[in-house]
Amino acid sequence: MHTDRPRDTMPVGEPGYHTIDAGPHLHIMFNKDRSRAHEPKGVIIRPSIVIAVVGQAEQAIRLDSFSVDPHYHIRPVGGQGQIPLEVEAGGTPLEAALTFFDYPDQLRALLVEAGEEEVANSVDDEHIAAAAAQIRHLAV
Repeated sequence: MHTDRPRDTMPVGEPGYHTIDAGPHLHIMFNKDRSRAHEPKGVIIRPSIVIAVVGQAEQAIRLDSFSVDPHYHIRPVGGQGQIPLEVEAGGTPLEAALTFFDYPDQLRALLVEAGEEEVANSVDDEHIAAAAAQIRHLAV
């Protein structure tokens, strides 16, 4: 999808976001519920995982594992280009998003799709697994 709108940037300084230690190549942040101000709390739970290459402000990937309409974005631009996040029966949207971390080649494939092939080839499985563990811990 081509757009003249700028890509979404990392949510530095925004409340509710936690920085995830993902090694030297990826900047990952997690918010267990980035609810909208106009919605009553708890109506839709909005966990989000945002991923950028270290040193870049723009998001490469955003995993919006919302309780309603879970989806993800490659090179996100203002809510455009949503790709449905498939949630298995009995699973949760957050666990569906973390599947990309549980199978590191899937996360690498998303990075390649985002135009970050060099970084995708540099990220190791241990850092990806550690990032998933941190997110699971924070999500409780």
